[in-house]
Amino acid sequence: MGAIAHSSAGTLFTRRDFPTEDISIWLNANATPSPAGPDVLKAAIDKVMSLYPDDPSAGSPFGTGNETFGTGPGYKREAAICMSCTSCLHGLVPVLTGHCELVGDTHFHAQRRFWTQTIHAPNYAYLFTDPQPAADPALGVYHGSELLYLFVDLGTNAPPNVANLTRIVLDYWISFAVSLTPNDGKGTNSTLRNASTFVYAL
Repeated sequence: MGAIAHSSAGTLFTRRDFPTEDISIWLNANATPSPAGPDVLKAAIDKVMSLYPDDPSAGSPFGTGNETFGTGPGYKREAAICMSCTSCLHGLVPVLTGHCELVGDTHFHAQRRFWTQTIHAPNYAYLFTDPQPAADPALGVYHGSELLYLFVDLGTNAPPNVANLTRIVLDYWISFAVSLTPNDGKGTNSTLRNASTFVYAL
């Protein structure tokens, strides 16, 4: 089994004009009614909001400081926490869970961590963090960005570091498909693998 995440997974699914004050409203609307009760829900939302401060330097895409890329004040915070409201227009907050999809930590990173820590079978996960210089900088390392390394011929027409990463990513994916482990030791030579930080662990 395998799980994938990207350092800025939530950005691709986040509205760029999302108001920061609507984040707690959205969380409440999508968790109501709470089986734990309204007071516990409010405390949990307050805790989430405190863990993700209204500070662009702490938001996603990570490592971009206070740069907001011309987006609204809630974009980087929202992308880091959780949500996408593709069906929401003009700042309206949906009240039906089916209208929005959780992203960022809630949908990608927390799920990947939970899955890899609780599955009682061999499982592998990776966090893709390679910068994408040709992409919109507001997206960072967005969901699906590693697919270029698998399905586009970057091994021969790209700078050496990109070509090397392409070979490594392909090797791990092929190894996983063939032997159900990305660490089968076949494919890319061990020197190239050891020079990278690509070691998958159970």
